[in-house]
Amino acid sequence: MEIQAARRDYLWCGLSLLLLLGMQLVAGVLIALLMLFASLPQELFMPVTLVVSTVVGDLPPILLLSRMVGIPLKSLFTGEHHLEKWVGPGFLMMVGASFASGYLAVAIEALLSAAGIELWSPELTLPFDLPGCVLMLLAVSVLAPMLEELLFRGLLLRTFTRYGPRFAIFASAMLFAFTHGNLTQGVGTFFMGILLAVIAQRAGSVLPTVMIHMFYNTFAMLINTAVELPSEVAVAAANGFFVIFGLVCVGYLVVRYLKRRPVFPPKCPESKPFGFRRLLRSWPVDVFLALCFLMALVPAQMH
Repeated sequence: MEIQAARRDYLWCGLSLLLLLGMQLVAGVLIALLMLFASLPQELFMPVTLVVSTVVGDLPPILLLSRMVGIPLKSLFTGEHHLEKWVGPGFLMMVGASFASGYLAVAIEALLSAAGIELWSPELTLPFDLPGCVLMLLAVSVLAPMLEELLFRGLLLRTFTRYGPRFAIFASAMLFAFTHGNLTQGVGTFFMGILLAVIAQRAGSVLPTVMIHMFYNTFAMLINTAVELPSEVAVAAANGFFVIFGLVCVGYLVVRYLKRRPVFPPKCPESKPFGFRRLLRSWPVDVFLALCFLMALVPAQMH
């Protein structure tokens, strides 16, 4: 019975992720129609695209998976939140994980570039007009963190936790990384996904991880915007601040890790039959991973 339950849960997890990809295509069609018939200004194209693709892409899979695995969305916010315990330290550790993993991503990109392979690497910045700025902040700093946490640290993590808490952390982080569809973000989001999953499990709620994710996305977008400014002084100041702050956060991450071992839940031998082997036998999960991998290999010129 447990194996049948695992097969069913993994089936619906995979189908929900495929629905996410499919609805993002639908969102692309809606954006094209909007551009065609509503005379959308060019400077609003990216902000509106992000808002529409986030809502249209993420909301249907969340509603479907919540119903099919029997996890009410309201239950994802129960638990001992202790926001003061998780949000500040979690944000610092997120920046540290992103900073450290960024060098790994750069090294991988350099190797691929030497082989003549240039991959897509998105950089989100704030537009310099008020409507575009508001829409970009809404998409990147509010909608994306909230919906992604509901799906990955909420529904997927809790579903996978039925078959082992440690497996749940790494499986949800892997799927979170693949969802981004590009190598640069994928490396960092895997490690950040692990960190957020550990926090969500310990807090028993996604509220702390939603807030951490919001603060991190806002911080990253502000840094990306600052380094695109026309002033060389501003760019140098932004880069210098990010390097110093990143190193401080890496140090904080290491200290927290050394002080609070063990970080991960203990292994559950009885959950081994339901782990990655069983998950990767689910055809929707395999198709989803294959599609995301192919998207990551699309050359930069095609985006």
